[in-house]
Amino acid sequence: LRKDLLVMFNKGFSMGKLQYHYVSLARQNYEKYINNSAQNVLLKKYVYILRGLGCVEYIEKTKGLPPLDWKLSSKFLSKDIRNAFENLVNLKKNSESTKNKRNEELDRWIESKFKDKIKVDDERFNGELINKLVVETINYYAGKF
Repeated sequence: LRKDLLVMFNKGFSMGKLQYHYVSLARQNYEKYINNSAQNVLLKKYVYILRGLGCVEYIEKTKGLPPLDWKLSSKFLSKDIRNAFENLVNLKKNSESTKNKRNEELDRWIESKFKDKIKVDDERFNGELINKLVVETINYYAGKF
């Protein structure tokens, strides 16, 4: 099922809508945890924002689903942003509650990415095919019990 859905998803997903989803998640984290904070912020929030924006770049460059591994999904970010991302991940590994001053350079870059236009393409999923696959899978596993 996973393999069939992945093939179907790669052929039919809306790249623009997925990019919009990642930008929206990044923007929500930025507005809630970074932009509305005076000075010290939870660094892990930058990690979540950069992961989302890395996925947007990955989708744009490859026209495919971004990998779960942040190092792979962020490979199209500029070297200095990737380095900042890696530093933040390492700090996060040491403590989920690590706080530090806001990074003005990173904030400017993030805000600039929010201004980028995303072309939202049409849905290309075949709903009937997905429903058929789900029903076949349920029937298959129902027969196992």
